[in-house]
Amino acid sequence: MTPGERKRTFVGLAFVSPWLLGFLIFTCYPVCASLYYSFCDYDVLSRPDPLFQTLRETLLEGVCTAVRAVNDYTPEQFEAFTTEARGWLTLVQPDGQITATSYPMTSWLGMYCIAAPEPSPTRYDSGVLRLYESRLGTMFSDATNSLLKSPFRTGHHAWTPLPGVLAVFPASALHEVATLRSATPLMLATVRVRFTAPGQLGHSLW
Repeated sequence: MTPGERKRTFVGLAFVSPWLLGFLIFTCYPVCASLYYSFCDYDVLSRPDPLFQTLRETLLEGVCTAVRAVNDYTPEQFEAFTTEARGWLTLVQPDGQITATSYPMTSWLGMYCIAAPEPSPTRYDSGVLRLYESRLGTMFSDATNSLLKSPFRTGHHAWTPLPGVLAVFPASALHEVATLRSATPLMLATVRVRFTAPGQLGHSLW
């Protein structure tokens, strides 16, 4: 290779290096990392850090309290249940959202708000949790069932995340977090929980 060819090669590499670095950092690495993490069974609640263990206790205590309130089990019967839980953290960026989803093989879902932006003065639905009602969709509507109390009320429900507040609902309910119209992000901790009675069979391990 002559000096002129070597110089042109270096110039060409210098011109292409910004694109090459951008491709490796912003495209190649995220794709490879996503592929790797998709094969991982990562549960944020299993981390030994005191902060995450405190979060685990808060989430499970809140979910168990709500579940006990809607069941006829005695405290002794409920304490005999085995609890399975998986959790994760979600950071909803400005103009981001959580698309509608539900969770199979799960009984209850708890969504805990760690940090939330100030309410939007123009969009009341900014970052709200929407629960879509599907059980009573074919119910005949008349004057006696148009103003039913929850949980018999037809239609959807919405909850505005507030720091330190936990929402608990059936994991089978289709839900989403609406587009966040704010300059600061929304941070949520979500836990999916199911209970197994003594001697109960049929649950596959998570």
